[in-house]
Order: sequence, then C-alpha cells, then structure tokens
Amino acid sequence: RILISVVVALENLPQSFFLTGIELSNRDPVGGGGFADIYLRTWLGQTVAMKCTRIFYGWGITRKRQPIQLFFPALFTEVLVWKHLSSPYVLPCLGVSDLFPDLLTIVSPWMKHGNVLQYLQKMELLLEEVDRLLEKIAEGLEYLHGEGIVYGDLRARSSILIDDELNPRLTGFGLAVTEESQEETEPVGSLRWMAPELIFQPKGLEFRRTRASDVYPYGYVCLEVRRLFLDSIAPFRPSQLYTGAPPFPKIWIEPEVATRVMSGHRPKRPTQAECKGRIMNSELWELITRCWSQEPESRPDMGEVVAQMKRIVG
Repeated sequence: RILISVVVALENLPQSFFLTGIELSNRDPVGGGGFADIYLRTWLGQTVAMKCTRIFYGWGITRKRQPIQLFFPALFTEVLVWKHLSSPYVLPCLGVSDLFPDLLTIVSPWMKHGNVLQYLQKMELLLEEVDRLLEKIAEGLEYLHGEGIVYGDLRARSSILIDDELNPRLTGFGLAVTEESQEETEPVGSLRWMAPELIFQPKGLEFRRTRASDVYPYGYVCLEVRRLFLDSIAPFRPSQLYTGAPPFPKIWIEPEVATRVMSGHRPKRPTQAECKGRIMNSELWELITRCWSQEPESRPDMGEVVAQMKRIVG
C-alpha cells in the first residue's frame, strides 16, 4: 500500500519495470475492450501483448483527448498489484513500455488460444477436462485471495485466457485491489457479474469489494463454461455452440438485471433438453448456487470452492 501511494504521488514507476528492446510487428490493434487496445509485439524472441489504455472519448469532431495523468493512479495500481504475482493460473505481467509516445502500456505474454470460451469453441474436450478448467480457475482466484488481493472483475470472456500448456490464466487487473487499500466509493465493473452488495449499498456504507464478492461471479463463470460445453453437439463446431451468453442474456436493460439480482433472482439450472441430452452435475449446480448466495457470509470461500471442484473432478 505504501509503495502504491509513493508511486502514484511521484507519477512514475520504478525503472526496473520498463522493458527495452520491444520490436514493432503490427501497427494495428488485434483486440481490445471498453477502455484499452491490445497490440502484438516481439520481446526477447517471444510474442507479447501490449495493453494500451485509450485516452480519447467521443466520436468524429467531438473526439477529445483526456489528460494521461487521469489514468496514472489506476494504471500504476494495476501494474504494482499484477507485477509481483506468480501462479500457474495467473497471467504474468512482464512489465511496462513507453513505446507509444505519451502512453504507458502493460506488457504480458501473448495467449494465442484466446479466452476460455473461444478455446472451448475450437477444441473437442471431455466433460472432465472442462471441469478441470473450472477447478484451475478457482485455484487462480484462491491464490489471489491468499495474497490479499480482491480480483474484482471475473468473467469468462474477458478475464480468463488459455496458455500454451492449455491452462487457464486470470488476466486484467484494472479493478484488482489489495484488501486493505480499497478507496472506491462508486460501483465500477460489469453489472451482470456483480454481487448484490456491490449493486446497492445502504446509505452511509462505502462501495467495497471483498473475497465474497469475487466468489459470486465464479458461479456465473461455471455456468458460462459448462453450458457452452453442454449445449454443443459432438464433434464441436462453432456454429453449433451455445453463445457463452452473459447472465440474464434475454434482459437488455441493465437496471432491470440489477433489480432482479437484488430481488434474489438467478439463472435457472439448465434442463437436460437444453443441454442436448446431457445433465449438469448436481454437485456442481449446488456449488454454483452457493456462490450466488444473496448474503456474502453464506458463500463458500475459494479454498472450499477448490476442494469441492477437486471432488467433482475426482
């Protein structure tokens, strides 16, 4: 926490974090999300991904540049939290680069298999292999909690990549915080995956992510990944796969999703017909519903989740 405060105040990262010798391989971004673009580069013979935060807002003649200083606290916090993590189920942060003028980019290994949903669409996996993926995702989240870090934004499509050894890797630490250093006062994140206590805070209480609010979206990830597998017809063909839809996919209006979650509504258990004759494991469904508990104290911790997933895998 002290290091983060010092770095933010000085508006600079330690020089050891900066990478040199990064080679330009493609000028156009290969992907991105709501707030950043991803570029491919080469560093020390390996292909790396450079996450470059967008500093523009608006379109056409209204397009304006935002001061890069506005992003310093969030960028520095993300790098400092991410850089020192080491787990087979967490994507490494290699460092940062100032290759782009006036911008700071975060560098990590390139994951050619894409996110876990893209991987499932390409590969023909056994049911046990899918459950093993879910177990490893849980182990990655358990590791973060053991390091005193609340992840903050677990989603199958954007937060979980697949490495060359076909292991899941948690990535995207823009909303991750150390448990003792949270200072947010406004809800930030993906509402559909957000725990009820983060959607609405009683008057006088601060917005605060916790380990329990990380456990909640793990239940959604299990449903996303398992239904994507169960709703397919072997052999796997992308056109025949379930879309990997977000929670409450038939509800377009976000406030309505929030209202339903606050009222205790959750997605229903997939029927055998919906899963093309397959049946979702009862033990897994029981674990999912416990992760979704309305009250944070009723949810299992990630150590318990990992133990349960190991029993399911066998």
